[in-house]
Amino acid sequence: MNDNKHARLSPSSAHRWLECPGSVTLEANYPEDIVSEFAEYGTAGHTLGEMCLTQELPAKTFKGEILNKSKHFPDGFQVDDEMIDAVQTYVDYCNDLPGKVKMVERKVDFSNWVPEGFGTADYINIHDTGRGGKNIITVVDLKMGKGVKVDSKNNPQGMLYALGVVHDPKLVRSSSDIVNIVIVQPRLDHISEWKIRVTDLL
Repeated sequence: MNDNKHARLSPSSAHRWLECPGSVTLEANYPEDIVSEFAEYGTAGHTLGEMCLTQELPAKTFKGEILNKSKHFPDGFQVDDEMIDAVQTYVDYCNDLPGKVKMVERKVDFSNWVPEGFGTADYINIHDTGRGGKNIITVVDLKMGKGVKVDSKNNPQGMLYALGVVHDPKLVRSSSDIVNIVIVQPRLDHISEWKIRVTDLL
């Protein structure tokens, strides 16, 4: 989630620049520090999710804490029941995945496909199925919005993150691996999963 501050071709806006490359030049004319309350609330939710996963604690542990203070939102965002319920759904999903390789807020490099392309995947899980070394690579993206429902099938952001994982020789061993791209959008009670073979992704 926090990857997009310096990537000119950011994964979160890939749906736009893939369809309209000229939008990159147009956006360059606007200050980078323009932020919305929705985006900042989302960042707070991601921060809470990271805290829960790395410290192995339930979201309710942090109730009342203030997250993501910034110059635009100096009061930050309080961890309330709505944020707790949403983030716990995401945390439970991640914790229920069977793989032993688990990474939180992992930076991935997909510059082989996108110039200077990089991003930070919210959660990566790699499960060795024991079937000829085949892995199931799950890339989970938390969406805190409750406006537009986001699906994982052919999702440009998820696919770019997955390419970054596939590009990392420390993580992927076989071209027969399966990538599971997942969108968890708890405030819409929505979890979307889409599987694709690494060969097809490439």
